[in-house]
Amino acid sequence: MIASSFDYLLKVRTKDMSSYRAVLGEKISTLPHVVQTSTFVVMESVKDI
Repeated sequence: MIASSFDYLLKVRTKDMSSYRAVLGEKISTLPHVVQTSTFVVMESVKDI
């Protein structure tokens, strides 16, 4: 939970975009009270913690 224009930030790792679309469409978007989602794709990591 974070203080921003959205309520939660999820870090989702999948093997490819097809898998991601399945997770988003079949799991995340179908959760109760989920009205809207936004996706930010990482192009490159500077530091992975």
